[in-house]
Amino acid sequence: MFKKIIFIVFCYVCMGQISLAETFTTRQTPGDNDTVTVDSGDTYYFNSSMVFDIQNHSNVTLTNNGNIIAHDTPSAPTELRACGSDCDNSVNASSSVNFTLTNNGTIWAGHGRAVELQNATGDITVTNNVGAKIAAGERLGGVD
Repeated sequence: MFKKIIFIVFCYVCMGQISLAETFTTRQTPGDNDTVTVDSGDTYYFNSSMVFDIQNHSNVTLTNNGNIIAHDTPSAPTELRACGSDCDNSVNASSSVNFTLTNNGTIWAGHGRAVELQNATGDITVTNNVGAKIAAGERLGGVD
């Protein structure tokens, strides 16, 4: 009986360490002083522009360890697909103050401007770590 209890406790502890990949399909709107982390394996997808709308906010920190993707193909939200002119600014921090972005994953816009920082002020830090990708553009027939 004691071995069964030890085994159950061991399984419970191990299960607590497992995270399942998720796909989020709504626009994210962090507020002032928020810290947001996209977990490894997770995809934040929005069928339009501004997956993360951080415009006009202060002191927001965004760490991406997964995928942030703006394109118009809901049937394949984790694929980098072509998109019209409405799929810009996967992360829009325009007119923000003291914004920090650390990218360890993929930030993709299906048309243009993956990260928008126009009129942002204060301390603006964008770190794209080794192996991470920030990209925009259309993929048509296997051609970027």
